[in-house]
Amino acid sequence: MHDSGIYYTSTDDSGYSWTPPAEIGNVGETALFEVRAFGSNWILDDQDHIYAIVHQFFGGKNLAALIVSKDQGISWSDPLPLNAEDVEAAWIAVVGNELHVFVSENAQVITHRYSLDGGDSWSPSVKVADSYLPWLYGGIAVAHDSLGRLLIAYPEEGDIWTRLWDGFQWSTPVNVSQSPQQLDFWPRMVISEGNQAHLVWYSGYQELPLYDVLKRLDQGEYEVRYSQLELDAPALATSPYPTTMPAAVVTSTPAGDSNSLTQASPS
Repeated sequence: MHDSGIYYTSTDDSGYSWTPPAEIGNVGETALFEVRAFGSNWILDDQDHIYAIVHQFFGGKNLAALIVSKDQGISWSDPLPLNAEDVEAAWIAVVGNELHVFVSENAQVITHRYSLDGGDSWSPSVKVADSYLPWLYGGIAVAHDSLGRLLIAYPEEGDIWTRLWDGFQWSTPVNVSQSPQQLDFWPRMVISEGNQAHLVWYSGYQELPLYDVLKRLDQGEYEVRYSQLELDAPALATSPYPTTMPAAVVTSTPAGDSNSLTQASPS
């Protein structure tokens, strides 16, 4: 049993064995849900460098920092602070050799900065949105198209909005949900075929508490909504679905596992 924190482990044999867990960040026990509410804030670039956001709570403030490993998790850089004031959450994204960081400062403003050298130097921090974004709203969603442009989705004024980063500037915000009198939050997004953006989010009435959202979904008080957007980027070829089932492969029973069964190929 480990103390509250963020731990890293890796495997090089398809999960049969793992390295001993190494703590790479501390998290206060009362903040575990806030940290995990935004999913896994770690990512790899095209050189297998690992980037992770770690949160440390000090003096009543949530201080976020970026750490980097360039040797597959064997060693980690010193934490690079992302804020001086309270940070509600932070997110990272990688496109090629570009590392992007988004920070929600005081749950009021979303800022963006990027690095072209693995985090050694950074662009100035730019405000992306005036977004009231407490951790219960689920953060933002980030994905990139076939041109390497970043699309973000975020809640603001009760709706879900999107903006596109082309490497130089941010596009005009677009209101996707347009749900008067309802609260839209917790966006999640993927881009398929290089130019098809798929966006889902929760929608419900603002006076309803968010902590029991799953129960309220069952009761019909919240909804999961979906929207699709075709971006002006080249489409990428997709892999065809298999038309025949592959033959099963015979595997040996692991030593000491009497419950494992070998599977024979169909005749």
